[in-house]
Amino acid sequence: MFGRLMPREGSFFTLFDAHAQLIAEGSAQLAQMMADYGNVATRQKYIDTIDDTEKAADKFTHDTVALLHRTFITPFDREDIHKLITQMD
Repeated sequence: MFGRLMPREGSFFTLFDAHAQLIAEGSAQLAQMMADYGNVATRQKYIDTIDDTEKAADKFTHDTVALLHRTFITPFDREDIHKLITQMD
């Protein structure tokens, strides 16, 4: 009975996966920028793209922490979830 009333797990793993995807995209964008760093004309485009990716990742960090605060039963220790998402960020 109580299990139906208490918020459970949520979508932590979906948020972790989405954040990890953005980490991979940002890393690829950084590698592309570094490979073509001498091209001043495209450098700012890379910087802006990386910045946009980082801001998108910040949203997943915020969403994960918010989910953590409203979920009673988490898939693993709350402190570990917080530590994981902040280290990913």
